[in-house]
Amino acid sequence: MQRKPFYYGILLAGICMLAACSSKMPKELRLIPNDASTVICINNDQINTKLTTAGISIDSVIQQLIKKDTGNSELVHQYQLLQKAGINFTNRVMIFKTTKVYANKSYSNFLSMIIGINDSSKLRAYLTQIDYLKGRDIHKEKEYAFIQMDGKGIISWNKENAILTMQDYTEQPRGLFPDSIMRVNETDNISQVDELKKEVNRYYTESNSASISVVPLVKDLFKQSADGYFYTNSTNALSTLNMGMLQLPKLAELLNNNITTGTFNFEKGKVAANTNFYPNKLMKAILQAYKSGKVNTKLIEHYPSKNIDFAMLMAFNPKIINGILQQLDVAPLVNGFLDKSGIPSDAVYNAFSGDMALVISDINPKNYAQNNNQWGKYLLNMAIGNDSSFHSIMDKIAEMGFITKEKDTYQSGKLMRDMHLILFANNKNMIITNDTALLVAYNNNNAPAPLSDNILQQMQNTNTFMYSDIGKIIDEFATDSSSSNQLIHHTFKDIVIKSEPFNGTNTSSNFVLRMQNESQNSLVSMLQLFPYISDQMQKNRAARKQDGKGNPESIFNVPFSSRLGSL
Repeated sequence: MQRKPFYYGILLAGICMLAACSSKMPKELRLIPNDASTVICINNDQINTKLTTAGISIDSVIQQLIKKDTGNSELVHQYQLLQKAGINFTNRVMIFKTTKVYANKSYSNFLSMIIGINDSSKLRAYLTQIDYLKGRDIHKEKEYAFIQMDGKGIISWNKENAILTMQDYTEQPRGLFPDSIMRVNETDNISQVDELKKEVNRYYTESNSASISVVPLVKDLFKQSADGYFYTNSTNALSTLNMGMLQLPKLAELLNNNITTGTFNFEKGKVAANTNFYPNKLMKAILQAYKSGKVNTKLIEHYPSKNIDFAMLMAFNPKIINGILQQLDVAPLVNGFLDKSGIPSDAVYNAFSGDMALVISDINPKNYAQNNNQWGKYLLNMAIGNDSSFHSIMDKIAEMGFITKEKDTYQSGKLMRDMHLILFANNKNMIITNDTALLVAYNNNNAPAPLSDNILQQMQNTNTFMYSDIGKIIDEFATDSSSSNQLIHHTFKDIVIKSEPFNGTNTSSNFVLRMQNESQNSLVSMLQLFPYISDQMQKNRAARKQDGKGNPESIFNVPFSSRLGSL
């Protein structure tokens, strides 16, 4: 009897843990069909908490943008109406994409956004005040109500959420689409209005088992705490690919149901994102059969310049190309073409080891203005795999006159030199660059390490690594010393992207955008840019009007706050 309280305690703790886990699964996911190809979730509540801690709010940023935008006097009024529209701005926002392919081979892409609401009557009143919605009927269904804008969009809502759905319809040319035995069929007409209604209706009426909330990888994704989440599935993308006239055998099997999930967070001094790629059964078998190694850091450790703008290292198994072609049943066609050209197909897949490095450095836009071949320096190094395979390919290219051969080394011919392409290859590496002095210094292999120990350490145990010094690039391309340019320069530092080899289940990748201010939340750092960018855009617009050379305004040159107001 004395043990019962203990057992009850364990049971209660278990129930609490389950409740805690289930609470992380957003209810909005029940509105998203399980065939959605893309889902993005913004955790507004968590983001707002971080901003409040830093003493900033989205509302204050928008207000500041409005004050700086002198070209839109109605924006303040529009924003005030939006604040009274019954929208829950602290709730999470969901964006998802679905695709429907019709019998006539045309298709619709539906892009939807889910936002939380706390008063549907206020939302309805707000919508009826918008100019382009005035006079339109509000249709009431059992589970929801909606306003049909046209064949392009619908705004729908229930007691908890509102969904804005936009349709992008692509029609196949009539009478030009042949079937598998080359018979030309006339396409049937599709009612975009009706199809849009059907699509929105299923968001509210389909059972929970048909929603994306029951997908195991989605469940696992939302067990994590993050500022944002994303999910992609290749299946719907495959549907549109299959409508082309060129349909490769087994393409569906190769590309169907490859899933990527990920999270991102605005942290102190950086934006961090983590992704996982889960291949389907066939893709998994290919990745297992042609495993990639780890990057060879020696290819970059002695690059002879401290002014690196971009660096990338890769390690992959070149034979995977043949493996994919084999699965698509097109390897005999491709290999036969190579053999007829005098290059054995086996040589192509064995010539290189799969280790490669690309470095771009010393970018100088000022030099480019004087000589478009002096914009900066780059070097591509591809490590050699099988010697005989490599030489069989290079000898054939030498016969064509593109390169010259001397013993076991190859160099660029006249045509390549005229194109400012400098090639050097031996039994170890094939190097392509645009700077002879850089090539000589690189081959000496005695320059001090161009990157910090921290960056070099992060390269370890990866099969793909990319680094870019954003702060340096911004500084190089800045054309003036305006406050906005200065602020941008002092905001961003660098980007590091890396991925690990396939582990039998998935491939993991990591993305980090570092800020100059390491003690401040990265979102706060970026939000502080908006008013200054808007101010600079206003000055640019005024200058164009004054000199009479103004161009028609587009999304790229209208003030940022105007674009935000439109959205």
